Amino acid sequence: YDGMWKSVDGGNNWFKSSTGLDDGLIVFQIAIDPLNPSTLYAGLAGGVGLVIGNIYESKDGGASWAKRDGGMPRYESSAYTNGIISLAIDPTNPLLLYAGTTYDGAFESADGGGTWIAINNNLPVLSGTYLETVNALAVDTHHSNRLGAIIDGEYYVFLDNRWQLISQNDFYNGGILRDFLYFHPTDPLVVYSSGETFSKSTDGGPDWTHYLGWGALTESGTVGDIAFLPSAPNTIYAATSPVFDYFGGVYQSADQGQTWALASQGITATTIRSVAIDPQNSKFMYAVTDEGFFWGTKDGGVTWSRGYYVLFPDQKQYTFGSEVTDIAVDPLNSKTIYVASDTGVYKSVDQGQSFNKVTGEEVEWPDCMAITPGASSPIYLGSKFDNGV
Repeated sequence: YDGMWKSVDGGNNWFKSSTGLDDGLIVFQIAIDPLNPSTLYAGLAGGVGLVIGNIYESKDGGASWAKRDGGMPRYESSAYTNGIISLAIDPTNPLLLYAGTTYDGAFESADGGGTWIAINNNLPVLSGTYLETVNALAVDTHHSNRLGAIIDGEYYVFLDNRWQLISQNDFYNGGILRDFLYFHPTDPLVVYSSGETFSKSTDGGPDWTHYLGWGALTESGTVGDIAFLPSAPNTIYAATSPVFDYFGGVYQSADQGQTWALASQGITATTIRSVAIDPQNSKFMYAVTDEGFFWGTKDGGVTWSRGYYVLFPDQKQYTFGSEVTDIAVDPLNSKTIYVASDTGVYKSVDQGQSFNKVTGEEVEWPDCMAITPGASSPIYLGSKFDNGV
């Protein structure tokens, strides 16, 4: 919800480039005119369920923006269209644009976004009159620039003025509303998709295999966008986000995504929710993160290590749940540490080596903790969503 940002020095510095955009919406997709890079389009979505949105165009490299979604249906007679989840531009005819929405289907514009028409023939229906979300769109240059899409986790192509299902096995990436679709730069039979996982087809789309991501051949965090090395199109980089006990980070593949290796040396960014210092030895510190991880340092923060806890030895499931919210150390016994998470409160009596859950169903949505100064009790716990103290 913070608009468009631009860098003109390779990413060293960024400035906001959102004049004319609705900052109340999320920028879901950017499409750049390949023949005139000063012209670009943005697909935005927002509201509960991402049901509202708009398409914008900039003709001055993002300095200013104007709505460019004439002819698209408006959400409940408002100024908004349905949420714009995906955009694609024909690489040989930049005036030919495509847009995918949350529930109104897919649209085509032949005049650079001036007017749009629906292309929903044979599009799958979610329920009633609502169409399935068009999660991703891409133009296949290997097959006469036909349009491809990920719709409800399956691969479709728009051929003979109708959507045709191509995938034959369930390769659903689990991205819910956000997936990506790519065609290999030189191999017409190789198609990629990413979302919760990275999937690949080597037969033009019927059969798919998960190669990276949670539960894939190479397990990792969820897989967002991917990029190809221009000089070596078989080399792919993937951006991943943390999930359960898997780190996020950048992965690299040199063989069209068959095998992957972590390539994130030097990237340390994460969301720290809370930090605590041992009251008896200030070199001992602890931190918990938005992804459910517990970290500790014994040298005042020079080096950190992550605690690894599993519910069952054969399952990679992080004990603390998906979000840790606070951490506290007993003022009188620094070996005792408490962690609050979305699944409850956990206690360690061995300085974070192991944890056991100490709350039951009576405690919901723990958010913050406090221990009486100079004592081991009482302990106070604040909860979210009107659950009180």
